Amino acid sequence: MRRLVLGILAIFSLNLNAQFSDSFSDGELNNNPKWIYNTGDFEVISGRLKTLNANGSAVKYGISSLVNYDSAEIYTWEFQYGINPSSANYTEFWISADSWVEKARNGYFVRAGNTKDEISLYKMVNGVATEILSGTDGELNKTNNYYKVWLVRKGDSVSLYRKDLVTTTTVLEGTIYEKGLKGGRYVGIHVIQNGTTAIGKHFFDNIYIGKKIRDTLPPKMASAEFIYPNKISVTFNEPVKNLQSTQFSLSVNGTSQGNPSLIIPDFLAPEKCILQFSQNIKT
Repeated sequence: MRRLVLGILAIFSLNLNAQFSDSFSDGELNNNPKWIYNTGDFEVISGRLKTLNANGSAVKYGISSLVNYDSAEIYTWEFQYGINPSSANYTEFWISADSWVEKARNGYFVRAGNTKDEISLYKMVNGVATEILSGTDGELNKTNNYYKVWLVRKGDSVSLYRKDLVTTTTVLEGTIYEKGLKGGRYVGIHVIQNGTTAIGKHFFDNIYIGKKIRDTLPPKMASAEFIYPNKISVTFNEPVKNLQSTQFSLSVNGTSQGNPSLIIPDFLAPEKCILQFSQNIKT
């Protein structure tokens, strides 16, 4: 049996320039970035930020970091609750605050939980919080909530997304126009907690605020199948688009057979395509 060898090239761009990020992989909260918090309220364990506050009564506490950023294209973070949130148990992720999150009177935050068990965007002006983008009611009405949440800003347009990291379902909660969401002085997490069952049940991870990250890793070929007489079906490890014939070359036992004359995308399976050659493949 002869072996078909495909060479694949792909070029992408990268623009990181993060305004603020923390994956908590360094195991501490005092450097790069420095967090402002009560040591009895938070710790880093297994590469994630975890709540510690052991007060079984109604309590509010937070963790903040001084950022002073001018603008951002994306705001993203992950959270996991080991409780069913309620009007007495929820969190607020502040993407922009004029002070520490516990004392902030102006800014923007995403509230996860509260009475409607939703993930929603709020704006606070002079201490008065107003919901400006409402998420799906009842989404968090369960005892294990593990989500990635992100906001995407394009000009004055702001879109709120969520991804259930258990089911892998991604949902666009909505889009609004909000001129005021640009930069901020502080970012952070505000925890509203009540009852012993909520103690130590909040986890946070992979916080990033800055420019949109662009993929620089080229797709990898997972498999290739010869289709007689002049086609090859190729499967990649991720969806692909806008492929060019010059990105592919075919050789059989070291003999080049050139580039494909046509690339046929699979619209039902975007990680696949068919390479068609002008001449029959010599196997």
